[in-house]
Amino acid sequence: MPHRETSLITGSYQTPSIGIDIVEPEGLVQSGRLRCDIGKHVTFSTEHLESYCFASWEPVIYDVLLVAAAVEFADRTQRRSAMKWDRQIELRIPVHDPDRWNDTRVFQALHETLNFLTGDQWNVCFYRRGRAVNAPQQGRFDLTADLATVIPFSDGLDSFAVGGVMSQQLGNKLIRVRLGSKRHRNQSAARPRQPFTSVPYRVRPGARPFAESSARSRGFKFALISGLAAYLAKAHHVIVPESGQGALGPSLVTVGQAYQDYRSHPLFTARMEQFLSTLLGQSIRFDFPRLWYTKAETLREFVAVCGDTTRWED
Repeated sequence: MPHRETSLITGSYQTPSIGIDIVEPEGLVQSGRLRCDIGKHVTFSTEHLESYCFASWEPVIYDVLLVAAAVEFADRTQRRSAMKWDRQIELRIPVHDPDRWNDTRVFQALHETLNFLTGDQWNVCFYRRGRAVNAPQQGRFDLTADLATVIPFSDGLDSFAVGGVMSQQLGNKLIRVRLGSKRHRNQSAARPRQPFTSVPYRVRPGARPFAESSARSRGFKFALISGLAAYLAKAHHVIVPESGQGALGPSLVTVGQAYQDYRSHPLFTARMEQFLSTLLGQSIRFDFPRLWYTKAETLREFVAVCGDTTRWED
């Protein structure tokens, strides 16, 4: 009887599916697929893109950011079924070097990462761009020569407190990566220019409105952007500021038919490490220095080592 019930449920609810073509302006879309225009549905900020190109320009930098945007567009567009979690998502993305992206090791690592993180079935293929992206202007940034670690930074208490604690340990070897589209309120135009000041792109809905809010692909977006920053800064470590509650808890406590939430889980970041190393040729490790601490313990240590008893209240 239990077996028949499982089979009945599986056979009664069809897996939602969608095909999306990411295209350059005036590019052609295959029949039956949704259109996502670069420059309309995915737009890049020139200023913020420049903050990712402080070293020598590599087209793969743009392609990595475009892949993150394309995954976000697809994830938010296709609604999940109320009775069945997974979806089938097909993506075609234009890149400067499709051989690099279609390499078997890169291809397998990307799909393993996306499938594991979101619980969906992804099929991402790459084709050659019609026109190369012009290299952004390269400016001077306030960078030290011996950067060792990257930490993603937001307005949340976790990244604020962990960033403060790690700054005491690493000093100028730590570099922050802003995970947002707005300039941080404490950043003044008069201060020295900083890299990674904002996520350099925005995603807008296409012919179909954004209908899905589970946002599992956010983990891919933030890990990919942080890993890219480590690659550009020639650092080999990315600090994940989550405590065990934020990293392990969501995968242990599920709701309804929802797939386990691995967005900040070490099993997910291990897959990101494999994908980044095969794509970029650089070893990048995601570390969880506060995995076995509570948020309260981290905040207590921040106050103790940073001597800040009031600013965190904001």
